[in-house]
Amino acid sequence: MEHLLEHHFDLIFPRALEQARASARFADTLSLCSTGISPPHLSRLRRDLSALRDEREARTPFRESMRQRAARRMLASRPRTVREAVRRADAVLPGRPVPLGSRAPNLRMEAMLLVHRFVKSRPAEVWLFAERWGTHHSEDLRNEIVTTLVSDLLREHFELVFPRVEALARRSTRFGISLGGIRGWGLPVERETRVLQLAKDAERKAEAAARRRRLRAHAE
Repeated sequence: MEHLLEHHFDLIFPRALEQARASARFADTLSLCSTGISPPHLSRLRRDLSALRDEREARTPFRESMRQRAARRMLASRPRTVREAVRRADAVLPGRPVPLGSRAPNLRMEAMLLVHRFVKSRPAEVWLFAERWGTHHSEDLRNEIVTTLVSDLLREHFELVFPRVEALARRSTRFGISLGGIRGWGLPVERETRVLQLAKDAERKAEAAARRRRLRAHAE
């Protein structure tokens, strides 16, 4: 499937998406495809599969599991320290995104908001949390980390946080690309431009890596 998507994406993907709509197992298999697929096509694949998963979950009646109930109770009270907030959030993440219209509690967002309470007072500790989860393989989680925590860290403590954001974007293409979500979240234009440039650099790096993989595959 990866070979077909790499070379004939526009032809194959719509058909694969229809099959994924009919089969959750095939959708899970399709979500694992990545090798050789260009970043724009890979982003579309993940976005459409995420929307498909949201549609499926929105149609499914919500039944709270024992694990969800325990997590909800743990997140209900306010932590006194950033260390306690991080400990509780780590116990919940990576979690799963909640589709629009679902009655399920958004435990992932609640966990991030516990840590967010300390953005102004303890930025270094909040950044360490964002740094750890901002490179996760889940694109949804990375994007939420950027828009919920990194954006406010940059707005409140730009001179402290930007060098760390820049260094992580150089090390992690995943994180760098997710920084594109910073647009429109309240940064002054000049500072927003600097952050978005990191996202563009990461996208170019990912595209170059995809080209090298395709060349190696053709050579073999």
